[in-house]
Amino acid sequence: MIPGGSATVTGRLTDLPDLGRRAVTASVTATVPGGAAKTVNSNTVRLSYFPWLIAILTVGGFLALGLLLFITRKRRRAWLRRRAEERTALRALRRELRAGQPAAGDR
Repeated sequence: MIPGGSATVTGRLTDLPDLGRRAVTASVTATVPGGAAKTVNSNTVRLSYFPWLIAILTVGGFLALGLLLFITRKRRRAWLRRRAEERTALRALRRELRAGQPAAGDR
């Protein structure tokens, strides 16, 4: 187009998918003052799209959750042990209460 020169063409793509592929063809119209205009189409290019920000934030969230679970594992185990001891004590108390109460027919 430009003898001995170059041209830079920029554009903006809209309505792109968040994930997937899209076939894109560029169309450039060159006009010479006082002359004819010519439109040139590029070859079709397939572009792939991937939501990197969402993927990075999701992976980061899972890593943070895993780190939190790893850091608090001793506290959770101690809490589970205390709960098991409380349940055992409660079962024993219920057995004692049942054994100490008169039968339903003796009232």
